[in-house]
Amino acid sequence: MEVQLTADLVIGDKGCVQAETAGGTVNLVWPSGYTVHGDSQAFTVLNADGDAVAASGSTVTMTGGPGDEVDAAWANADCIDGEPWMVGAAK
Repeated sequence: MEVQLTADLVIGDKGCVQAETAGGTVNLVWPSGYTVHGDSQAFTVLNADGDAVAASGSTVTMTGGPGDEVDAAWANADCIDGEPWMVGAAK
């Protein structure tokens, strides 16, 4: 999972954080322990240590890649419609 994705983060129809790219919306699945604080207008994504790694209104570069199956331990796993993109790290 070494693919790089640069995108703006948005809140999708299910209330989940997704990546908005020129090619469309990407369904993100975050590592276990990641959380989102805020609402659809302003939010921050925190890693398992509680450090902010992404926020609404900014462009984020993430590593990761597409996946076939999502382990329920990953955050946001219940939000996936279509192919998931497994986030390895965000900065």
